[in-house]
Amino acid sequence: MSLLLELNQTANNSVFPSVYSLWSVGMSLSYVILFHFRS
Repeated sequence: MSLLLELNQTANNSVFPSVYSLWSVGMSLSYVILFHFRS
């Protein structure tokens, strides 16, 4: 967790936090859709 916090503080003015949040949301959504259509 500390590593993520340090990365967030260093890339505060970068597009990394938004890209990371979008990626995590997309991954969770894809997992939900995949498991929903599998069962």
